[in-house]
Amino acid sequence: MKNLVLWQKFEYTAMNPGLKRIRDFLEESGDPQESWPSVHIAGTNGKGSTARMIASILQSAGYRTGFYASPHLVSLRERIQVNSREITLARLDELGKEYYKRAKEHSLTFFEFITALAFIYFRDKNIDVAVLETGLGGRFDATNV
Repeated sequence: MKNLVLWQKFEYTAMNPGLKRIRDFLEESGDPQESWPSVHIAGTNGKGSTARMIASILQSAGYRTGFYASPHLVSLRERIQVNSREITLARLDELGKEYYKRAKEHSLTFFEFITALAFIYFRDKNIDVAVLETGLGGRFDATNV
C-alpha cells in the first residue's frame, strides 16, 4: 500500500495519452474487463451521482454490481466497490503488491493501475455488471478499455 500512496501523489502529473499500455497489461492479466458488461459514465458534471444511482438500482435489482469512481474523497478504497462495499485495505494491498512490478514494466500511470486493479478485483468477485466513472474522460481514458 505504501507504493500506491506515494504513486497516487502523481496521479495527474505523469499522463501519457494512449490505451496501449493498459491494454497490454490487462491482456497479460487475462483481460478481466471482458468478464462482464458495463455502464460507462462520462461528462462534465454529475458523473459520480449518476454512477452511484445506477449502481444502486442494479444492486437493488439483484445484480452483483461493481462500482469504480474517480477521484475518491477520503480513501482510495472508495474507488473500488462491489455491492456498495469498498475493497478491503488488505485486498487492495495484495493486488497492489501482486501487480505493481508488471504495472511499472508497462509504464502505467497511477490511474491506469488503479483502474486495472478494479477490473481484476471485479473479475475475482464474479460481478454481473460494472458501473464505471471516467477519470478525466476522453478517448484515452483508461476506463475505455
